Order: sequence, then structure tokens, then C-alpha cells
Amino acid sequence: MVFCRTIKWIRQFIDKDPEWNQDLSWSREILLKACTSELKETIKGEEQVLIIDDPAYQGGPITLAFIIKHLAALNAKAMKQLYEYVA
Repeated sequence: MVFCRTIKWIRQFIDKDPEWNQDLSWSREILLKACTSELKETIKGEEQVLIIDDPAYQGGPITLAFIIKHLAALNAKAMKQLYEYVA
């Protein structure tokens, strides 16, 4: 996943600016709070697989990519339910 390398690159510089680290963590937490418990557990599992490969592979942008991946896989009925829920 290309975006994982971007997050790893960002993490090389966050020692100089700890707010970046907070932003990566907070954005992840906010995104997970917007998920159903089932989706949240699925995403956390996918994140854990990445973290095993490299602990730098974590943060809000990675969580968002997993959410988008799952949204893209929704069928028409589920998309309609999501639309109605958001509306």
C-alpha cells in the first residue's frame, strides 16, 4: 500500500513536531468512532496486519483508506442504507 510508505515517511519527522503524531492518532480515533462496531473491528484487524510488518504503518490516513475500501465494496442496498443514515 503506497499510502503506508507516506505515513512512514511522515513519522521520520514527527520527533521534531509531536503534534503530527497526535494528529495521526486523533484522526484514527475519530474515524473509528464513526464506524459501526463490526466495521471498526474489521479495520482494526487489518491495521494489525500492517503494524506487524512495520509499526510506523498506523494513523488516520491508513484507517481512512481501509474505510474507503470497505465502502467501495458495498452493494446497492447497503449504499442506500448508508445514504439514508447520513441524510
